[in-house]
Amino acid sequence: MKKTSRSAGRHWKQWIGAAVITPVLLGGFSEAPFAAPLSAQAEQAEGQSSSALSWSYSYAYEDQRTGTVLVNVYNNGESRILMRDAEGAWSKLPSRYTQVWNLPGSSAAAIIPTYMIARNEFDNLYFNFERQAIVSGGLYEWSPSQAYGIRKESPYTFPPNNFLLFKDQKSGVIRQMDVSPFDYRRLQWLKDGSFVTDRFNDAAQENEIVIGRPDTGTVKRLMLGTIRRINADAGLIAFVKNEPGRIWYIYNLSTGKERTLVSESEKLALFPEPVPSDDPKAAITLSLPDVDRLPEFKPAFEYANEAVLNINDQQYALPYAFIGGNSVYVPVRPLIDDLGLEVTTNKSPQGNSYTIQRATAAITIKSDEVHIYSDRLFINTGHLQKLGFHNPVVGWIN
Repeated sequence: MKKTSRSAGRHWKQWIGAAVITPVLLGGFSEAPFAAPLSAQAEQAEGQSSSALSWSYSYAYEDQRTGTVLVNVYNNGESRILMRDAEGAWSKLPSRYTQVWNLPGSSAAAIIPTYMIARNEFDNLYFNFERQAIVSGGLYEWSPSQAYGIRKESPYTFPPNNFLLFKDQKSGVIRQMDVSPFDYRRLQWLKDGSFVTDRFNDAAQENEIVIGRPDTGTVKRLMLGTIRRINADAGLIAFVKNEPGRIWYIYNLSTGKERTLVSESEKLALFPEPVPSDDPKAAITLSLPDVDRLPEFKPAFEYANEAVLNINDQQYALPYAFIGGNSVYVPVRPLIDDLGLEVTTNKSPQGNSYTIQRATAAITIKSDEVHIYSDRLFINTGHLQKLGFHNPVVGWIN
């Protein structure tokens, strides 16, 4: 049995006073897409140390709003992040931050920390360019309209997790949807804010095409088949059935009817080949400095909480929470100190269970009654009631 004691640490309660809290169910902090990749090269300048050229430069990202550039460098197993401000002055971030990545469609620049930092922090880290701060908060891949985002979480969970978390940008509500085992790459957005994707259907033993609506959290099957292309403007899906000929069909989302594709010319007219966009920033080259002699820039560290738990007129900040089915789920770890909880993991060949206790009560919860995201345990507000907390309610920050 593995115990988590009250010394597990307190999640800082920042930004609640300035946030708008919707007393329905959750919201959050976001940034607009920020960066374009740059090419980087090392050039030995007068006075550089000989060790400077042993550093290799991999990726660079520029924030178009502030002009700040972050660059990944590495040398003999050591990785660092360099920063160049809008005036051209260079510095390096502390060694506990090792890499920066621009996830396609994401809301921010992800910061990869050392193992111990990643283990101790509850959420992902990203860089806020306007405040020049490292933020612990959610990373989202946003829909083209920016109305909804998919939260980036690790798929490596036990029991296996087949859900995705969708956030409503306006209300801040986060909903869990049974879409596909974390294969958000196959999800394609429609103009009305819904999305389509295909996934394997165990009962039919073949792929099915489904439509999802993040505003209600519902996913409905349209037909068996595999998506080939989408025409979001016209509301058309090109797909194939599980047939030897793999004939292309067209499904009309407005009428709910399907037909075979008439010709190759119709295919090119309705579903043209995707053309990769040229990135005008890709050709920019940076002359990078002597890494060893750079001053270290110490960014502020902030928390972008996305929810609060209200119990008996007290508010407790949460990194995030979500609606799953008819329940609202909250993370346990940030509440351990505040609510006086102790968690014990009971391992067995039949599956884990979790005993949560406080001074006056204790409950044991089976693994199919909880959710785990990125190795973080979530229980629902009903479990808190069984522990003696009266009427726990989650509010969303937006």
